[in-house]
Amino acid sequence: MNKCKIAFDIDGTIVDVYNCLKSLIERDLNKDLEDSDNYYVAESWNLDKDYVMKHIEKLAFDYNNLVIYDGVYKVLKTIFDKTQEPIQFVTSRPINQAFATHMLIRRALIDIPYQIAFAESNENKIKFLSNFCCFMEDRRKTAIEIADDGNTVFVPKHCYNEMKDNNPNIIKIDKFIDLEKYMHIIT
Repeated sequence: MNKCKIAFDIDGTIVDVYNCLKSLIERDLNKDLEDSDNYYVAESWNLDKDYVMKHIEKLAFDYNNLVIYDGVYKVLKTIFDKTQEPIQFVTSRPINQAFATHMLIRRALIDIPYQIAFAESNENKIKFLSNFCCFMEDRRKTAIEIADDGNTVFVPKHCYNEMKDNNPNIIKIDKFIDLEKYMHIIT
């Protein structure tokens, strides 16, 4: 019998990129922005997509200042202690952000072994995840696609990803630390 394996997205799951991005753009524009109810914040904030992407890339390389969610180390350490396998991450970040991404994960995990797959596109990410029975993902569309394939998806609640459907494979969590309740599924 194969063991269930879990993988994690990075941005929006272990790291609060949304609020860091919003603050960065607010400082740049010198104005307040409303919370976005859309993963594609450029549309919600009526901004040029390239402008927003430039700021997202700037954040990716500013790995020392990205906010790591409370409980990340504790939960991932528990998973590692129970499985004795490196924590798996799958990201759509481009490969040119590999160094910054590794530095961010090292900062979050400290001494926990890990592996990162750079899928570089959402389609590749979904294909890669066929090897896992559980995934943590903040992007609503991706979460639904993975759940529709029969996999369990943990979705952290954010203003931009409210899940309106009731897919039984999607488990909504308020905070990362809430994963502790589901160790029986993920370890």
